[in-house]
Amino acid sequence: MAISVEQFGKAAVTAGVLTADELKSAWTQLSAADRPKDGEAFAALLVREGKLTEFQSQELLSNSGAPL
Repeated sequence: MAISVEQFGKAAVTAGVLTADELKSAWTQLSAADRPKDGEAFAALLVREGKLTEFQSQELLSNSGAPL
């Protein structure tokens, strides 16, 4: 099941890998047309920007609950 952008953002904040302000900043810097449509695309964007590692991204997307 696909994860929404909102779900991914909440997971990242809950895990402590990003703050709500960091996520908001990353989101608002994008034009409306460039904003990801799902959590997977947002995760990939954050990895490309160096805000998350690939490992962090995959763990958050898997919703495993493992501490990061």
